[in-house]
Amino acid sequence: MRPDLYVFAGVKDPLKLGKAVDEMLARIYEPILWRSFKVANASIRVQAAQLLAEAFPVQNPEATAKEFEEGLTRQIRVLDALLKDPVPRVREVAVHCVSRVLSVYMELLPLHTTTSFLGLLINNLSMDAA
Repeated sequence: MRPDLYVFAGVKDPLKLGKAVDEMLARIYEPILWRSFKVANASIRVQAAQLLAEAFPVQNPEATAKEFEEGLTRQIRVLDALLKDPVPRVREVAVHCVSRVLSVYMELLPLHTTTSFLGLLINNLSMDAA
């Protein structure tokens, strides 16, 4: 991912002025994010995780409740996969990402997801020596 795009992503919160901006950001982020999580290059996965941490939840405000739920589930699966990534740097960034998501959006996440994330963080990744 290009560094200038990440800089743009970091400016997301001040730009969050309305539904039109949220819709535009969802259109911009979605193709970049979902391809980036599938690449073999760990540094690209790290950058994509950092972008997801800033942009979570990536959503179109015009989406139906079902589409919103599907998008949220997709993002949760990605976060879970990042926590289990074989590369230590990706896991490190994933811990920061999940911690941010939990601290800001805990009420948005299903209880079983929160429990699963906390279990992974406390039982597995807190003792990760890599």
